[in-house]
Amino acid sequence: MRSALIAALVSAVVASGSAVAATRLINGHLIQNHSIPETKLTEAAIASLHGKQGQHIAFTLVRGPAVVVQPGDGSGASAGQSSALCASGSYPVGGGYLVTEGYGADPVVVGDGPDTSDGKTADGWDVVVGNLTQLGATMPLTFHAWATCEAGAGPITIPGA
Repeated sequence: MRSALIAALVSAVVASGSAVAATRLINGHLIQNHSIPETKLTEAAIASLHGKQGQHIAFTLVRGPAVVVQPGDGSGASAGQSSALCASGSYPVGGGYLVTEGYGADPVVVGDGPDTSDGKTADGWDVVVGNLTQLGATMPLTFHAWATCEAGAGPITIPGA
């Protein structure tokens, strides 16, 4: 009986010590922003905050060739495609187009999205623009594609490819 009482007393002391230790843990919501100095963080934590060591990501704009699109023949539209291709080792993260002549034309974006020469990895931006006679287009328009390319983060794979 005496050993059972001692065992119960030891268990109670150990349990209360664990409870006290648990109340000394810091809740992340209580930490003020920018209040923990770098010297208190592990090397892994510092590396995750800075990204990959030595990694440099650069963005550039690339312009595709100017394309002239005549108005359709009265039964619909004619269309043209411009492709802005990223430099080797850089990949598109966005794109679009700009009409530079023929503001009275009626451009319609038929297609706009990443270009891929191998069917898997995006390497530029394609834009297909139509000039609709049904909307009253009577003059040609000139446009070109733009791509925003990044270098340093790695290839961008087309989903489902």
